[in-house]
Amino acid sequence: MEADAVAQSLAFRIDSILYSLLVGRPTDAALQADGDEAGFAQWAAVVATVPPVLDPAWDEVSTSATDAVRSGVRATAIALRDASGAPVMSVEFGWTDPVEIVPGMPEFGVTVRAATRHDGVPLCTTRSPDAAGRLPNEQFVGSPGVRLARLFAALPAGFDDLERPPASDGERAFRLQYADADIHNGGFHQFYSNSSGNFAGQFPDFADRVGATAKSSLIRTANGMFDPLNLHDRNERIATLDTLPETAHERLDELTNSYYGIDEDLTGLLVGFIERSPDDFLC
Repeated sequence: MEADAVAQSLAFRIDSILYSLLVGRPTDAALQADGDEAGFAQWAAVVATVPPVLDPAWDEVSTSATDAVRSGVRATAIALRDASGAPVMSVEFGWTDPVEIVPGMPEFGVTVRAATRHDGVPLCTTRSPDAAGRLPNEQFVGSPGVRLARLFAALPAGFDDLERPPASDGERAFRLQYADADIHNGGFHQFYSNSSGNFAGQFPDFADRVGATAKSSLIRTANGMFDPLNLHDRNERIATLDTLPETAHERLDELTNSYYGIDEDLTGLLVGFIERSPDDFLC
């Protein structure tokens, strides 16, 4: 296996584990790493005592992994910075020799070996979200994806309560992004068949507020194939899908392809929407 290909595969693993840690999903991170309970414990202890950290740039992770692979070592440390750009902590990763189970796709056993707070970094206390699920404003930092993931993790109910109508703009923002991801994963047929489709009736108006007007327009068109009084009911939507004529299914496929072609950065639009009304989302 070529060293650069191995390094890129390794960098993706490290980046994915870091993302899960940074957005408060240690269980997801543990599923991607091996034998690193002590490392995770150090991470939890350190990250709670430093200012909120940013996710590192991909080039930084990639370069670190490439340098390690080319030099023949099986460990690297990634420095994490606060909002000012100052490094406040480091995370050390280790890994096993790559095994190429699928040609061209090296596999690793990656571990979080250690996490350390940098000398001179003042001790901080990490604030918790408030009772309404608003994220402490100092934690709304990093790339747009990390910002939203942190915000949504603060909500009292997320994936576990999609049957209930959203009660706040925070919940609407979460469901809008979740619905968008579901459409991109399996098209409008999947969206209306899943719980994310419960948000279909509210999707257009909220997407307009956010600025995703092209997506809202297509959703309105697709919603027109269903009884508006039962649009919130998953079983009713599935029953409708089962009885639609072939021409309607073809039309849904056309709308799906049109949706895929829309050049709207929903993540960026949501971050901008939150920044315009911070008191509704941040505390």
